[in-house]
Amino acid sequence: MSLCAWAGPLVRFAINPEAPAFCREHVLQRLPVIGQSLLALVGDALLPAGLYGYQIIDVAPGTRFGRPHVELTFQNGFGAFVVWIAPRDLDTGFYRESVHFRIGYFGEPSDKDGFRVVDRLFQLVLQRESALTAVQLSGWNVGISDGLIPSGDTLLVRVTLRCNENCPFCQIDEFTPNLATTDEAIEHSVREASRLGLAWIAFTGGEPMLVPSLPRWVTLAHELGLKEQVMTNALAPSKVDLWDRFRDSEGRPDLPDSLCISLHTRHPDRTKGPGCSDCVYDDRCIGVWRRYADRFGFDEFVPVK
Repeated sequence: MSLCAWAGPLVRFAINPEAPAFCREHVLQRLPVIGQSLLALVGDALLPAGLYGYQIIDVAPGTRFGRPHVELTFQNGFGAFVVWIAPRDLDTGFYRESVHFRIGYFGEPSDKDGFRVVDRLFQLVLQRESALTAVQLSGWNVGISDGLIPSGDTLLVRVTLRCNENCPFCQIDEFTPNLATTDEAIEHSVREASRLGLAWIAFTGGEPMLVPSLPRWVTLAHELGLKEQVMTNALAPSKVDLWDRFRDSEGRPDLPDSLCISLHTRHPDRTKGPGCSDCVYDDRCIGVWRRYADRFGFDEFVPVK
C-alpha cells in the first residue's frame, strides 16, 4: 500500500533545534484555503514537541495529484517521510481511507513509530471529519455524494441541459459538474445539501424553469430549512401562469427565495444566436416582477445590475 519507497543507505538526520514552530498562524499562512479544516482534523498532531519521536518539519500544499491536498513532512533522528491527506475520490493508491479523505505517504518511515504517526493522523481524521462544515469541506473539493461539490454555503445543481435560448458563449454540456437531471437525483441533492448544513441550493441549467418538477423541489428545500435560488434567463418566468405552479401542499404560494436573471441578453451584440438577440435585461426583470405582483401582491422591484 505504500506509494513509493526511498532506496539507498540509511542516513542519520540531525534535528534542528531552531526549526520553526508549526503554529496555527504558520499553517494558515501556508494553506489559506484548507488550513482551517486541516487544523480541525489533525491540529493536535502538528506540535513542535513532535509525535512518537517524530518532529513536524514542514506543512505544505501538495502538487503531485492535481487536486487540493496537503503534505506533512515528519522527521526523526534517522530519516524523514511525507504524509499526505487528500479527498477520497482521488484516483491513486493510498494507505487509509475515511468517509471524505484518503491518507498515504511518500518515503518509508525509519521505524514502527513512523507508522504510528500515520495511523494517529488517520484516527484523528476519522474521529473529526464529521464535524467539518460544508464550507471547510468545499476547500478540498470534496464531493458530498455522487460527485456533487458544494461551493461555500451553496450547492449549485444543474437540473437540465435544455434551454429556450441559443447563446453562442454557453459551454454547458453533459460533462458539466453537479449535473442531476432525474427527479430522484435532484431530490437526493436537496436532502444532502440540508444534511451537510448548507444554507442555499441553487437550481440552474440549461433553463430550470422549463422543468415541470421545479416547484416541488423548491417546496422540499423550504421544508428542509434551505433557501433556494433559481438561475434563469427570465423568458419562462414572465409568462402569465408560471408562478401558479409554485405552491405548497396546502395551496399557499411557495416561491424561490431568490431569482438570478441572466445579464447576458442585456448586450445583444454578445448574443447573436436565435431566440436571444433581441431581448433586453430590464424587460425581462419587469416581466417577472409583474407576474409576481399579479399573483401574490408584491409591490417592490429592485433590479440588481
